[in-house]
Amino acid sequence: MNNTFIKNAIITLSLLFGGSDFLLSNNQSESTFLFALKHSVNPLNIEKSREFLTVDNTTIQEFINTYNIENIEPWLQGANENDNDGEIYLNRIYRVYVDQNRSDMNYLISVMDAKTETIYAEPEYLRKPLYVPNDPGFPQQCSMESVKATQAWDFWDIPNIMPSDGQEILLASVDTGVDYTHPDLVESIWVNQGEIPVYITDDQELFQIIDENGDGKLSSTEMISPVIMTDLNEDGLVNLKDIFMEGSPYLDSSDNDGNGYADDLIGWDSAGKWSGNDPDPDPFPKVDGVATDGGTWAHGSHVAGILSATSDNGIGMASTVFNGKIISIKTSTDGQNTDDPGISNGYDGILYAAKAGYYAGTFAIINNSWGGGGYSNSEQSVINTAHNTYGAVVVASAGNGSSTGNEEQYETGYPASYENVISVCAIGCNGNWGGWASYHPTVDLAAPGESIYSAIIGTGYASWNGSSMAGPNAASAIGLLQAFYPDMDNDQLIERILNTADRFIYDRNPEYETCNGYNGTDCLGKGMVDPYKAIGVEIAPNLDILSFSVIEDAENADGDGVVNPGEQFALNITIENEEGWQDATGITAVLSTNYEGVSLLWNGNYLEDLSAGESDVAEFAFTLSNDIALGDIEFNVLATATGPDNYAFEANLTFNVNVSLNQSGFPADVSGELISSAAIIDFDNDGVNEIISSDKGGFIHVFEMDGTEWVDDTYPFYTEDQNWGSPAIGNLDGNVFDDVVISSKNGHIYIFSSTQADTPGELLLDFDSGGFLTATPALGDIDGDGYDEIVFGQYGGDRLLYAINIDGTNVSGFPVELDEKVQRGAALSDFNGNGKMDIIVGTDDEFVHLIYDDGTIAWSYETGGDIRVAPSILELNSGEKIVLVGSKDDNFYALNSDGSLRFMVETEDDITTEASIIDIEGVGPVVFFASSNVLYAVETDGEIYGEWMIDIGADITSSIVFSKINNATYVMFGDESGKAHMYHILGDSYNNFPIVYSFPFKGSPTILDSDNDGDLELIIGSTQTLTNIDIKESGSVEGLWATHRSNMKRDGHYLSNLDALDISDEIMDYEFALNNAYPNPFNPSTTIGFSIPYSMDIVLNVYDISGRLVKTLVDETKYAGFHSCVWDGRDQNGNSVSNGLYIYKLISNQNNSISNKIILLK
Repeated sequence: MNNTFIKNAIITLSLLFGGSDFLLSNNQSESTFLFALKHSVNPLNIEKSREFLTVDNTTIQEFINTYNIENIEPWLQGANENDNDGEIYLNRIYRVYVDQNRSDMNYLISVMDAKTETIYAEPEYLRKPLYVPNDPGFPQQCSMESVKATQAWDFWDIPNIMPSDGQEILLASVDTGVDYTHPDLVESIWVNQGEIPVYITDDQELFQIIDENGDGKLSSTEMISPVIMTDLNEDGLVNLKDIFMEGSPYLDSSDNDGNGYADDLIGWDSAGKWSGNDPDPDPFPKVDGVATDGGTWAHGSHVAGILSATSDNGIGMASTVFNGKIISIKTSTDGQNTDDPGISNGYDGILYAAKAGYYAGTFAIINNSWGGGGYSNSEQSVINTAHNTYGAVVVASAGNGSSTGNEEQYETGYPASYENVISVCAIGCNGNWGGWASYHPTVDLAAPGESIYSAIIGTGYASWNGSSMAGPNAASAIGLLQAFYPDMDNDQLIERILNTADRFIYDRNPEYETCNGYNGTDCLGKGMVDPYKAIGVEIAPNLDILSFSVIEDAENADGDGVVNPGEQFALNITIENEEGWQDATGITAVLSTNYEGVSLLWNGNYLEDLSAGESDVAEFAFTLSNDIALGDIEFNVLATATGPDNYAFEANLTFNVNVSLNQSGFPADVSGELISSAAIIDFDNDGVNEIISSDKGGFIHVFEMDGTEWVDDTYPFYTEDQNWGSPAIGNLDGNVFDDVVISSKNGHIYIFSSTQADTPGELLLDFDSGGFLTATPALGDIDGDGYDEIVFGQYGGDRLLYAINIDGTNVSGFPVELDEKVQRGAALSDFNGNGKMDIIVGTDDEFVHLIYDDGTIAWSYETGGDIRVAPSILELNSGEKIVLVGSKDDNFYALNSDGSLRFMVETEDDITTEASIIDIEGVGPVVFFASSNVLYAVETDGEIYGEWMIDIGADITSSIVFSKINNATYVMFGDESGKAHMYHILGDSYNNFPIVYSFPFKGSPTILDSDNDGDLELIIGSTQTLTNIDIKESGSVEGLWATHRSNMKRDGHYLSNLDALDISDEIMDYEFALNNAYPNPFNPSTTIGFSIPYSMDIVLNVYDISGRLVKTLVDETKYAGFHSCVWDGRDQNGNSVSNGLYIYKLISNQNNSISNKIILLK
């Protein structure tokens, strides 16, 4: 695209509009036109009263007065000075209103166009929306989108002009019969006008009463007019079933239309009850104790719904043909005492359908969703007769693969493989081959055949799979093509529908273009049936987006190649006029989006004229706000053009641009769940960090900061078992390079070196402990040699606690025979003051142990449940240490250095994360942990900090980490709903958070400036990917708990600069207090916390505002301390309560009570 072309286009438009004899196109407005002022002319100040219209421009005012202009208004209400397309400024384009009865519209346009103040004046064209029917089940019909039905419908002005108005499009369901009383089929049932008895048609007075719409024909609903029809079968209803009962005025046993079938009013039952020897005119499927509404007897009704369900009737479904008629034909005998009948008289049905169409003055499109193996000359002759003599289009389903129906098969099947039959194979709505159907060079077309929604017997609907559904999808598309080209014969329709099929299916399934290794080509046919192209290829261009690119603005973006909030971008869209369509002239492209936070700087383009197969680039620009919601921005390009004979082409072309905070190259795929935390190290000493992750798929991955993965003879490194623990980094041998230590469930410890050698990441040691390892190894100086040793406990085997050196030798006093399972990592700190690290470890035997550096057990504390989270150590500024650990007994414990209980927090569920610690000035160290979906923060006296007892709404199994940004403290973690959270320490979410990802977060985050660009990155693992989130602000994590186990040594130790709050007793003093519920208002649940000073009987009740008891939440003896419970908004009987105000009240057996208010807001 170039500005020269735009200017030339403007001049050309001016010349075209200059003559008064310019003809209005069929979609030109009769009461409005547009004009654009030059940029040098100020925007108009318009004032309109009941009697006068005035503007502050003399020339325009003179025009208003001279030609009795009714009104002028800005065309684009939101346009401003920044919105310009070269010399055209959108805020200077105006709409002029005139009396719609005037005949000089084009003269007025030419007058305004000649004004010196204007760039141009032009007609305004009425743009109709893409039509979507009002059938409620339409969104479930994926096939409609697949075959581009909605686009094809826009060749008509629905609902003002309907496809096939004035001509019936006949689609025959040759099958198990059709429930012609189904509410979504009854209005589409074909009526054989020539078979209506003469005494009805000749009685003009009677006929005119029955013919309610006065079109000279009787519809299926008019046939049952109470004027002529009663409930003859005495089922309580008057419907089409009654026309076949004895006494029906429509039955005269005569072949009135001469087609060879007597009383075939709406179709034919070629099978009858017994082997076709007793055919009859009633094509309703078998209904008895064997047949069911949704069984195989409903097959023909399901097919009929796909063929031509009544569209736009406010119920059920739509059909591609939109306005066709169903010839109902039953070809399964009632004598089959089964709910899975076969087709006994299919070719009788084909012949009937062909003749019915012919004698109706047109021809039938005959669908056959059945078949089998074996060629027959007789059957081929029936097909040839139908095609050649009666002009029918015969469609058949290619087959469901192997005899079991669940494996694809290269095969022929009949009638699909006969000459003069369109053979249709089933494919997914997205164009992907499902791997279960038949394919072969005799296949002509593909059509959707998976999860196809349609009618069944009765009033219901069902979604079925099968090539049986693909056939009618193709047949209905052919019907729509016939509706647009009523003069085409069967051969012309077939040629057009095949030649315009969409071959994109071979882009997705390339092996079937060459028949998956078998003989032949195009084994899925010519492509996906495409009525849109079949109709439009002769009359219209077809513009579509070939590609697009988003380019960062050099001055208003960070250059990382990712679309981030707060940045500015150029957007270049290549628009192609598809090969095989008509030439396009006068092309415009207008960009829009409803996505909040997007500002379009440049949104309109003129493009070069495009012949079929040519393309041009439309250039746009946009900015994003800082607080824009992350995710896919849906952009829309309104592309307009003119085709042959002034055909007005219009299409809304959509595409998505993802706005994210992802680091370029991420998320990166891994080999299994990441329940650990990534390690960050310059692994190859090239001055740039790498990310190391280990997953439950058994692989150790190394990623560069751009997401590129190391792939060589060593990496990804396969441990041959699950990896649960996080990689630990420390100095094990005293050289200048750190080492990486990783454990695996196979019982091995792997040590890798970061060196400048030719083999970075070289494996130094593979140590076999002899038992399952699920814990993260902790690194620390256990023996006082100045180097780190490796500490880990076994979950299986002899259940030992190890401390080993870099060469695999044991530290003196180790391993310790705990005989208890250690699932998670150890914490290290010097408890006995000898300068060596001591070990805190929790076990599945419910104990927390302190083990000195010589392997002796100093103390053990028994909890009430398994310890499934790693313990943490808080070392205060005074040197005092507090051990923090959660248990599966729903309690969180704080232990003093001597093993005594400092405080305990009761929760409602298992403790699911380690304790993470942050210093808060004026408060002291604050401990964060999670119990299932509730995030807690407690001070060192056991009291809840601030409002930090928050229900996140999903389980939290990752550690909580912290950062400082602009001197503010932030809390970060992931949850199992796939959300990454970032909160200010006071509880407010950070801009753009939470960020929603596709997979649950199981791993613990790491926050640091990993790529040395001055801002922070949050790296966290999910069940399938490693995510790297670019925070985009400078920050610090120095001295903070910023990764799993506090630091890369994974020692679980936090050194505080502050002291703890005073605690008067070994178990602290608590007040009798009731906390504010959180959240409040709430939906669907809220958490209520309370504390008591000593053991007592407690009742916590919820009341409505009238004082009636709604639910008792707690009624038991509670010990001193803090407690909490959850109310789920239900009463004592488990019923959901209504919106409103409720009172919750805490009552003790010591005559204490306290209450508070809460609001349920659904």
